[in-house]
Amino acid sequence: MSPLTILITISSMYAAIKVAQGQTLAPSLIWSITNPILSYHNFSIGETEQALLFMGFSLIAFYGVYNGYAKTIHNHLNLNPKAATVPGVFKE
Repeated sequence: MSPLTILITISSMYAAIKVAQGQTLAPSLIWSITNPILSYHNFSIGETEQALLFMGFSLIAFYGVYNGYAKTIHNHLNLNPKAATVPGVFKE
């Protein structure tokens, strides 16, 4: 295994730890970088099934990044009434 492959694997494992800690945007960003690289690597060594698996994971990671940024922007612009900071508004 090359040093780059080891680094990418460690990065992916770090992202999994972050998900276990309740974070989603940072791991999705990491996986949107590492999964396409792992997919390419697997294609290059003839592991087509594994490459397709990582390609699928890449699509999920891209969706996670999109969804995470959309929620962040939505809440930042205060478009979500439940995220309002005005006292007494939408109390549950």
